[in-house]
Amino acid sequence: MIDMWNWLQDCCTDGYVTLADLEKVMKDDRAAKELWRDFSSDANDFIFEVRDQVDPFIRYLKKKEKGE
Repeated sequence: MIDMWNWLQDCCTDGYVTLADLEKVMKDDRAAKELWRDFSSDANDFIFEVRDQVDPFIRYLKKKEKGE
């Protein structure tokens, strides 16, 4: 789902989504559903799909912050 990664990168760059917001998605169903609704035209899609994308994206951002 590279499209979601591109979208997340744009959101982070524009300040719309922060690392803290993404980490909240991993723990809070409501936050995951909200992010999914923002990304997907079909909000009924399963929210675990978003977590499957957000988790590695969080790791990517953390490595980027460390300069790795």
